[in-house]
Amino acid sequence: MKGILLKSMQRLALTLAGLGLAAAAVLPTTAAAATPAPLLGCGLSAGALADGWSGGYDITTTKPPQVRVRDSYPMFNSTASATWYYTEEAGGRSSYSGLILQGSNMYATHVAYDGVAPQPTVSATRIGTGWSTFRQLSRSNYVQGTKPHSYIYGLNTNGSLYRYTTASGIRSWGSAPGFSSLRAMTLIAETATYDTLLATTNGGALYTIRIPATAPMKPIVKKVRSTGYSAFESLVVQRCGTSGSVLAAFDNDANRVSIYALSHATGESTVIKSIDTGDAGWPTPQYFLLTSARGPQLVGE
Repeated sequence: MKGILLKSMQRLALTLAGLGLAAAAVLPTTAAAATPAPLLGCGLSAGALADGWSGGYDITTTKPPQVRVRDSYPMFNSTASATWYYTEEAGGRSSYSGLILQGSNMYATHVAYDGVAPQPTVSATRIGTGWSTFRQLSRSNYVQGTKPHSYIYGLNTNGSLYRYTTASGIRSWGSAPGFSSLRAMTLIAETATYDTLLATTNGGALYTIRIPATAPMKPIVKKVRSTGYSAFESLVVQRCGTSGSVLAAFDNDANRVSIYALSHATGESTVIKSIDTGDAGWPTPQYFLLTSARGPQLVGE
């Protein structure tokens, strides 16, 4: 991964300052890095974690798609991650913040750029334990309205989908059984009243899972496609237009990413247009969205 140092572009995002969590254990740091420029056009930025490195891709929906390799930098190993948020600061400084799992521990990760150095300063603070049985994470952060919320969704090896609120620390906010067949999942919508996950099954089906923001947790599952998505270990979605989405589906075995344009999700009547595929050669990575928590909000369902 040391050779993957191509210039890339990054989206704006938000820090995890609102978590209000106390420091417990801090992981080692690296040097600081130059501030990247924002990604333009309809597309998405996908972060990647693999083998002690972090990087990823900037993808635009041209045909063939543009898949631009992002600058890579040293990072500690992890077992799962969710959306990372980016913010610009005074004096040319900027940073990413996200949540990762390492074994049974959850860490709040901070990646700081000083606008000068070629690599970022990376640190992480342990904010919880007991996460060793979670194999997928997704995160919502609805802030554009009168009823903001921020949830973590975790797929457990026991077949249940768990929800946690991050409004004041990380607290359990319900769970639902019956999801043992899910293979990959990502957020596709975040609204004042519900979040929606887009998920694949081991058999290759594609579903939306709408979860009302209220408690108790009662997911509403809709089939989008019966087959065709079994090859993908990771999904990343970004908003495209007023109600559509761009989907990047990663096939780790083939080292490829398939790019799709999706209409507003309406079950099996959802329009899915295949754009093309591109190279995505990170070894056995975890992929996640890099975005701004203050826009665009996801509106895919």
